[in-house]
Amino acid sequence: MKKFVLVCSVAWMLAAATVAMATPTVVVGNRYLIPNQAGQTIDLTVTNAPDPVPGPNIPGPFILGINGADLFATIGGTTGPQFTDASLIFPGSVFAASNTGNVGLTFGPNTTAPGRTVAVSTSTNPANAAYVAATGTFARLTIDTTGIFRSATPGASSYSLNLSVTAPGAAGVLTFSGDDDGIPSGGDPANQDLTSLPAAVTNGSLIIALNGDANLDGTVGFGDLGTLLNNYNKTGKTWADGDFGGGVGGARDGKVDFADLGLLLNEYNKTATAFSALSAGQALSMIGVPEPSTFVMLSIAGFGFLVSGIKRKNERRSVAG
Repeated sequence: MKKFVLVCSVAWMLAAATVAMATPTVVVGNRYLIPNQAGQTIDLTVTNAPDPVPGPNIPGPFILGINGADLFATIGGTTGPQFTDASLIFPGSVFAASNTGNVGLTFGPNTTAPGRTVAVSTSTNPANAAYVAATGTFARLTIDTTGIFRSATPGASSYSLNLSVTAPGAAGVLTFSGDDDGIPSGGDPANQDLTSLPAAVTNGSLIIALNGDANLDGTVGFGDLGTLLNNYNKTGKTWADGDFGGGVGGARDGKVDFADLGLLLNEYNKTATAFSALSAGQALSMIGVPEPSTFVMLSIAGFGFLVSGIKRKNERRSVAG
């Protein structure tokens, strides 16, 4: 019996420690941006594993509750992409139904460049704000890459994106407000207490996409080629359709044509990374082996010659008949 009580006591202490460590978690990851384009948005999500031991009067597994946030973000370096907007309240945000709006939206420099840092908070009334599970999209950052293109230098087109930093002129960490233990506090009728909850953040990178990366997954592959071919010779198209900048002077002219195909093939089977490493294609070229894009280009060119030859042969038969 004593052994059973001891085991139960240890289990309860471990559970209590787990409750105390309930933390909202944010992983930024690699985010790929279209070169030379304003108004691009990236969404950030927050997650947290359910706590198996809820507090009193909280049925079932307790999930960390949040009802607001203070966001501070910065882009590394002194040149490159810039923030033009940030929001915690938008359709689909976990805060959309429980907060009255964004407050304190400010932009600042990261060393010398304006727009490289941004701060924004939710407007929350603790008396009536609803608590939501700490799982879902909570922030949207708007970024401008006007005048910024993919560099041929490995790693030069990657910029750190940090949500937990200190920068000149502004400082802070990503912090949520909510309840981290499910235990009533101060007579709160919702059985939840308003607590400052610094997030566990894994920072990431903003990476200028390779020409041809239509779906912005970091790699130029067969799916991107299929997208381009599906829109080939059509107008009114965007980067996502295959218009990668085959217009005059490298401009995106809304038309998907042979110039855009050439841009894609030049990057085919390559991956844009967040560090200065050679891609598979670059490594192959250094040892004199044709890059994968070369094989694809030759295959498509051969197919074009075949079709052209068949067409001319049919035309000669038509004339002879």
